[in-house]
Amino acid sequence: MAGKVNYKLDIVYWHKLSNPADSVPIRFYYNSGENPATMKTKIIPMMTYFSQKFGEHAFEKNGFATLNSSFTWGGMENQTLTHLCPNCWSENIISHEFGHQWFGDMITCGTWADIWLNEGFATYLEAIWFEYTGGYTSYKSDIVADATSYLNSNPGWPMYNPSWALVTPNINELFNTQITYYKGACVLHMLRYTLGDSLFFNVIKSYATDSLGGFKYGNSVTDDFTAKISAAAGQDLSWFVNQWVKEANHPVYQNYYSIIPNGGSNWSVSFIARQTQTNSAFHKMPVVVKLSFTSGSDSTIKIMNDANYQTFVFNFSRQPTGLTFDPNNDIVLKQATTTLQSPATKTLTLTAFIEGFYDASANIMTPDSATVLLRNVTTPYSVIDSAKAVLNSSGTGTFAFQKIFNNAPYFIQIKHRNSIDVWSRSPGQSFTSSLLTYNFTDTLSKAYGSNMIKVDNSPVKYAIYGGDVDRDGNTDASDISVIDNDALNTLSGYVVSDLTGDDFVDANDISIVDNNSLNSVSVITP
Repeated sequence: MAGKVNYKLDIVYWHKLSNPADSVPIRFYYNSGENPATMKTKIIPMMTYFSQKFGEHAFEKNGFATLNSSFTWGGMENQTLTHLCPNCWSENIISHEFGHQWFGDMITCGTWADIWLNEGFATYLEAIWFEYTGGYTSYKSDIVADATSYLNSNPGWPMYNPSWALVTPNINELFNTQITYYKGACVLHMLRYTLGDSLFFNVIKSYATDSLGGFKYGNSVTDDFTAKISAAAGQDLSWFVNQWVKEANHPVYQNYYSIIPNGGSNWSVSFIARQTQTNSAFHKMPVVVKLSFTSGSDSTIKIMNDANYQTFVFNFSRQPTGLTFDPNNDIVLKQATTTLQSPATKTLTLTAFIEGFYDASANIMTPDSATVLLRNVTTPYSVIDSAKAVLNSSGTGTFAFQKIFNNAPYFIQIKHRNSIDVWSRSPGQSFTSSLLTYNFTDTLSKAYGSNMIKVDNSPVKYAIYGGDVDRDGNTDASDISVIDNDALNTLSGYVVSDLTGDDFVDANDISIVDNNSLNSVSVITP
């Protein structure tokens, strides 16, 4: 509460967007010697702009009153009459406090744990007003200033702490500038980047104008806010809120990339996104990379980085010269380095037996070639690199890769000309010092889904299933038909229907495909 005598009073009127004939008085109470003239002219377009962005101003009146020196805050966003410190007619203070009329007064945080929904939003509306008056560059400068202050003075706790709903923390923690204000504003900026301008503002306006959901003229808690914006966006955004609002700190990127010549004018750039922070969880985010070339314009690519140590490969028909991570600093709350590495061969020593090719009596296998694909360990499990080599009589082959990074997890997928593809087990295999050894034969669980067949009891050995001659991922009637027909015609040589590697299609091959078809053997993938 505040009382005031010997004050000066000016009134301006804002005409509603929904009914220009209806006006809203905005009162300016100020001390002798103060001059609110500038803000009297700016409050009208400010109210219009905020109304356009977040729904029409919700109250029958509004105003501001400067107090005396006993009021030590910059401002206090009382509903329809904001208190200000003496002569505090700063545009920045006004845009913040006036922004609270939407976020803080029209919608109020449900508990102290949700205070960021008041202060983070009001701080973000400071930047939104800068965007109105000075364009996107002015907006971004304000956001970057907030981010810089946070990064330089981050106290290391999350914006949302559920215990605050029960026990009010001390005022310096609750209203910490770096966390509650600056990080809150930056998180909203990154939500805007994630969704894109149009969807972001539609989502926030939907939240602010939702009276049926209990937000407008009501309270909001973080989980309800998350559910609302997810529904409005048509996508689950809990991952975003969980990592930026409920987790402390921020991502620390130590990225690498390599430029790989593929022959002729063809080139690849292999890029790995690595987060190394130990005081916070992995932060999933859409990421922009910019590639430069010896000729022509730069190329900008947006990717979803949804796993740590995730590898991406970009192919070009001109020579790349460099890669820049997050060139526009859209992920403002981060530390990041991106380093060029010379391409170096990564060597996989792989052991796998092929059913039918393996002779249990001699413990050896008829050699044959296989192709290995290395894939990311998160959907859509993109192929990063591939190599072909011969699996020798011990089932061992050496496969060389150029687009792979050390210490990053990959699924190993084996493809053979007439066998069921097999994938390595979760959570992925990593090269160390450019080397990786993986043996599918000694343990059934080495295959994803334990999708192999026992081919030897002493010692126990497992092999990849044979019989998928049409390479559709299943052993079924179509495979049986091919092998039956080739056996009937006594086909010989290096043919796909030869499941035993003896260069003949005969009863042995029919037996394998019949048995695997009867058991509905098929590829098992993550």
